[in-house]
Formats: sequence, C-alpha cells, structure tokens
Amino acid sequence: DAAILAEVLEDSNATGGANNANATPVTVVQLAALTGIMNVDNALESQYQAAINAETTFSDPTTLAEVQTVIDTVNATAAADAAILAEVLEDSNATGGANNANATPVTVAQLAALTGIMNVDNALESQYQAAINAETTFSDPTTLAEVQ
Repeated sequence: DAAILAEVLEDSNATGGANNANATPVTVVQLAALTGIMNVDNALESQYQAAINAETTFSDPTTLAEVQTVIDTVNATAAADAAILAEVLEDSNATGGANNANATPVTVAQLAALTGIMNVDNALESQYQAAINAETTFSDPTTLAEVQ
C-alpha cells in the first residue's frame, strides 16, 4: 500500500506532491489493490487521475481514507452526470429518447451541474428544453460534448 499511496501523493498538487512529475499516473488496478479501498470503477480511471491531480489537501503520507474520499466523490459525480444525461436523452426525439414522455424536462440547474458544461444561461431554460426536445442525433447514452 505504501508505494501506491506514495504514487497517489506524487500525482497530486498537495504538499509533498509533484503534479505527476514522473508522468506515470496511478491506475485503477493500483487503486483497487489498496487494502480496504472499495468501488473503484475501471471506466472512471481518467476521472480518478484528474481528481487526484487536482487534490491539494492530501496528507504526507496520503491516507487510505483520503483516497476513498476521492473515489467516492468521482463515483457520485459520474452517477449524477449519468442521471442527467439520461433525462436529456429521454427529453429528446433521438433514438432511445421518449420526447419527454415523463413530462419532466431537464432544467438549467441540471444542465449547469453536468461536469464540464459551461455557459448555461438561466434565462434560456425554455430554449434549451425546446432544442433538446427537437434533437434527433443524440447518442445513447448522450455525451457531455453533445450537450455542450
């Protein structure tokens, strides 16, 4: 565990970290190998790496609890994004969409909460909803790039 935790710290911007100066980011295999670490999702490797790199508050040495917090935060963000993207698709006329059959259009608050989505204007909610409803080319699942 000590070598992996040292790599996590090295990848971070915390005191004692080196912003991944060795150009070898920690992998999901390494994270999952840490004693007691749970819920590592292979599909989220790049998000874990980005969150670790952005971290400025790790201890030196980094603790298992700090790593688990990063994993839990990334997982929660990914799940929230997936739920909003599913609603965007449901609101659309794209394959897999339902033309807002649930009568619950996506809101500007939901759009603004999506990771990486920028410049959401609250005053344009009805226009966003109409554009999403008219969309016929969203992927299933819808991507963040398609929403932007």
